[in-house]
Amino acid sequence: MQKLISLTTIVICLLFTFFNSPAIAGDESNARSVGMAHAFSSIARGYHALKYNPANLGISEDHSLDISVLEFGFMVENSSFGFNDYSRYNDDIISEDDKQKILSQIPDKGLEINAIAEGSGLGFSLKNFAFLFSGEIASNITIPKDPFEMVLYGNYYKPNISDFSSRGEAWGIADFAVGYGSEIRKWKENPIYAGITFHYIRGFAYYEVMEAEGFLETQDTAIVAQGKASIRSSTGGSGFSADLGIALELNDKYLFGLTLTNLINNVSWTDDTEITDYYFNLKPLNANIAEDESLFVSDDSSYTIGYFSKRRPTTLKLGVSSKYKKALWAAEYEQGFENRPGSSATPRLAAGLEFHSLNWLRLRTGFSMGGVSGFYYSLGCGLGSGAFRFDLGLAFEGFAFPTNSRGIRFSLSTYLNID
Repeated sequence: MQKLISLTTIVICLLFTFFNSPAIAGDESNARSVGMAHAFSSIARGYHALKYNPANLGISEDHSLDISVLEFGFMVENSSFGFNDYSRYNDDIISEDDKQKILSQIPDKGLEINAIAEGSGLGFSLKNFAFLFSGEIASNITIPKDPFEMVLYGNYYKPNISDFSSRGEAWGIADFAVGYGSEIRKWKENPIYAGITFHYIRGFAYYEVMEAEGFLETQDTAIVAQGKASIRSSTGGSGFSADLGIALELNDKYLFGLTLTNLINNVSWTDDTEITDYYFNLKPLNANIAEDESLFVSDDSSYTIGYFSKRRPTTLKLGVSSKYKKALWAAEYEQGFENRPGSSATPRLAAGLEFHSLNWLRLRTGFSMGGVSGFYYSLGCGLGSGAFRFDLGLAFEGFAFPTNSRGIRFSLSTYLNID
């Protein structure tokens, strides 16, 4: 009977996680940035500056032609478990100590699983101008903590589950960005640059969980469950955003930068906008009717609504970088202004290092703490000494060793640099 209860609980969890997909955003398609833990706003050049600091487009030392060939990256992370945990508890008897440890690793708000996939191409930069086309999809799944207690200890210890409440978003968009940067004045013979990036955003899919709740109850002779979810959706929309940046080149040695991303922005979802209400009931379940094909009863209804608008989160970035012989180091402070998918009011601090060991080889590493993802460290490399360049970036979240990591970032970039 306990196996039956556990299976039922898992099925209900999956139903609610399907309805809960808050989107998160990042910049995972830039392999050089990933390899330096995204401590990148003061060293981004060419079309990469569009996402980090458009003022860097005005820096005279780098007015070569850059052409993007292909850039791709993804991130998968969770809030609680490392790769070792999956190996340790898979196909093994879980002791009482193991059960307590598993539950202690899950926050009270539940197990959160995030994923992002990004790609870009058709990007180029020439002198002070740059253009970049990119796309992203993102999602987040949150599983409440209560079902894990029932699965681990059975319905005697946890007879009822009342916490299936959830909220969230998910989206898929294309971003057409164009920017310009230039020197605007000097301060004690040190140049000051300013720049702006305009984004035209085309949305292809949007989902928002307006309401999701339910319960599971163990009665004397059976298990009963019930739930509902309301989802707002659209199949298309468009909008804009603008980023502003300034940079100061100090004594030809240090570069300081400040960026406000999404300072002005709005995306209106206009196509096939509707709200869908989902309902499900689990018929009283016991061992005698477990094979009944009509065990779950579900229904849904939809109605059309008008257009709705969403804002992308505004973020402040402060960066500094400098070169020393064959090494380039960078540090960054990032501050969001609200806690929502893709943004955190908790500051993020990051540092990165790039070492030119050979003319054709660049080694990179870095670490980041705070923000949306917490602590992670990164590794990367760059290959190429002529026009063709290849970059690879990898990051592990949560722990110092990859086998204990709670998540992974991976990115590769290929582009042309023509002097």
